[in-house]
Amino acid sequence: MIPASLNNTSLGLSFNTWQEIVFKKELNAYYINASDHCSYYDLDEDQISTIKGRAAELEAMNPENLTSFAAEIQSSMNRTECSAWNYDQTEFWDTAVTENNWICDKALYAADFYTLSTVGMVLGIFIFSAIADYFGRKTGFYAGLACVIVFSLCQIPVSYSFALFGFFKVFATFGMLPIFQSPLSILSEISNVDNRGYVLCYACLTWSLGQIFFHWLDG
Repeated sequence: MIPASLNNTSLGLSFNTWQEIVFKKELNAYYINASDHCSYYDLDEDQISTIKGRAAELEAMNPENLTSFAAEIQSSMNRTECSAWNYDQTEFWDTAVTENNWICDKALYAADFYTLSTVGMVLGIFIFSAIADYFGRKTGFYAGLACVIVFSLCQIPVSYSFALFGFFKVFATFGMLPIFQSPLSILSEISNVDNRGYVLCYACLTWSLGQIFFHWLDG
């Protein structure tokens, strides 16, 4: 969180122009060239006055000239590390990422949890396949559902700990594939043999399309 005197409103700049001047452009954790939100250039009073006086001119500059101006003025500035952040709360009021500031040197935590989710699903295939074979698919389905619900809820109070959150993330995804596969297997078994291939194709196709397009529903 930068001082109020350095925000875009105080400097009289648009958001994009302000970012170009106050933040350094560099590769982030996902190898995208973007503004560094882990530190900012700490402008002195003279630099602030210069930027305010040339605000209209800066807004009218083409990207190349603005980049050159930013590089020139940044060469004499000191960078200050951020210690607090404001997050966009348009869609979510709070998440594990915003609550624990999983950004900057912790930016890949979210990606690591996706990897752990895959590990959990792979392990769950062996465990719940055995449960379905020995105790029936219905038992395997309900056991997988209970596993997902219980261990997902267990993640909520321990998000402060990467190790504990990751531990429960693995167990929470144990039952993900059985929840999908058990109804699909039952659907295949009650379908006509000649149409079974079409049933499986339709189920997998609609699942894939849902994964692709469902996020558009948020507008």
